[in-house]
Amino acid sequence: MFYDNIKVERPEGSIVYPNGYVYITAKKVYIKEKKHNQNKRVSIGKAIDDNLMIPNDNARKFFPEWFELLEPLQHSDTLSIGNTMIIDKVLQSLEVGDLIDSIFEDDSPLIKDLIQYMIINESTVMQYFPTLMRRVPIYSDKIYSDTTIGRMFKERISLKDREFFLHSWNQMNHAKTVYISYDSTNMNTCSEGIELAEFGHAKADDEVPIVNLSYAIDQETGTPLYYEQYPGSINDNSQLKYMVDKAIGYGYEGIGLILDRGYFSSDNLGYIARKGYDLVMMVKTNQTAIKEAIEENRLKIADKVAYYIEPYGVYGKTVKKQLYKNSEDQYYVHVYYDGEKANNQRLGLLNVYQKMEKELEEKTSKTMLSKREDLKRFEKGFKITYDDNGYLKKYTKRTDKIQKEIDAMGYFVLVTSKEMSAEEALTIYRDRDTVEKLFRSLKSNLGYDGFGVHDDVSLEAKTFVTFLANIVRNDIYVKTKGLRKKNRKQYTIPAIINEMNKVEVSRNINSEYIRRYGITKKQKEILKPFGIDNKEVEAYTQRLNKVGE
Repeated sequence: MFYDNIKVERPEGSIVYPNGYVYITAKKVYIKEKKHNQNKRVSIGKAIDDNLMIPNDNARKFFPEWFELLEPLQHSDTLSIGNTMIIDKVLQSLEVGDLIDSIFEDDSPLIKDLIQYMIINESTVMQYFPTLMRRVPIYSDKIYSDTTIGRMFKERISLKDREFFLHSWNQMNHAKTVYISYDSTNMNTCSEGIELAEFGHAKADDEVPIVNLSYAIDQETGTPLYYEQYPGSINDNSQLKYMVDKAIGYGYEGIGLILDRGYFSSDNLGYIARKGYDLVMMVKTNQTAIKEAIEENRLKIADKVAYYIEPYGVYGKTVKKQLYKNSEDQYYVHVYYDGEKANNQRLGLLNVYQKMEKELEEKTSKTMLSKREDLKRFEKGFKITYDDNGYLKKYTKRTDKIQKEIDAMGYFVLVTSKEMSAEEALTIYRDRDTVEKLFRSLKSNLGYDGFGVHDDVSLEAKTFVTFLANIVRNDIYVKTKGLRKKNRKQYTIPAIINEMNKVEVSRNINSEYIRRYGITKKQKEILKPFGIDNKEVEAYTQRLNKVGE
């Protein structure tokens, strides 16, 4: 891409090729056979006369200062205002906008523009920011380049300001929060400048360094409350106590933490108990006390009407139990049986062993011999006999062992520190999928599966702005839940964003923005939960013209 609106002097030492393209020497490579250096050149733009040139995208790497001269792009003659109106309403109703204004002052308008860019464009890649912002109303006095945004990330969103925002935001929310869901994810990155990126327990590609990210959200509303970004080599389990300390620092009292099985350990349970917080936690079924609880109650609850929890189609029973020998604390252990899940798992397991048996049968009937090291994966379900040379001789199915696997299927366990029924515990935990949806939204709907920055300072600042965008996007999701009950496919957040892009205003012959048609029935339904009607759309249009005066 050439930047026709930037004219700069050709750098010293550059060469203009016959086609008009300007090249510079990027590096010199020594050619051993020829015993001399060879110039490796790269195009940085196109000459427009003997002295001046216009740069291309390659020039950003070598001459970033040129792009500071980039003139702000003018707005399009047609603006899409629907999403901006909704985002503005959310910023006002949650008081997030006022908080951003008070803390970040001069940078506040650009931060708000970044929030709406991330939500509308469903991306955190700043390269396309100037293009999109031409087509929507902005909070800033001009459209900034991605270079300026990068400088703000690196220089002006300080740790102190981020912490002040999080403290203030949580002060605004902690009085109404009863349960906090906590979970983590990680992102891969190959950027050498990000020191937080280390090899760890990757959820996707384990051959690439990762950065870990934890979120704490309000269980009832799904509102993001606070987060922590930490090195990829740190285990999520060990990081939990620091997130608990943050909750304490933000003033949360009498709350419960909702956690998945990855955080189940005696240290974490003890730490949460000492801090006076309740917990609802999914636990690993291979822990000794949990296995005992399942075995003691397995036959008591499976398919027994007295223990049926109708809303969830499972059976459940609660017992009080000590989980660790070195701890006197007792917890309420809720054992559940899901018949449908057990049946699916049983069929899957039997199918696997059927294929294994067929494979073993073929191996014994063939003249090609199979050694012990090649048959390790079969030994879980089959007793294999080898000859004196270590080759397969015969096999027998381990029916008792397979039956034990089948008997354990369909069971899962929740642990709570507070006395409650099995149904109450499951109701609280099932709503926890809001934090999992948030991470899916973060990666899929906000495009944050890649960082697009090259140092820790910029990464932490960008993660913070993405956190702000998640707060706004979640509120849009919450306010439009009623619409999804009517038609889930037509009122997903991406579908809503797409529909709101159609609410437009256009310049007339007097360069004033006007509405050329009204809002549709579907658009009215989307705008209604935010308190926006046809009159409000008209008033917003008039305000746009006053801003341009």
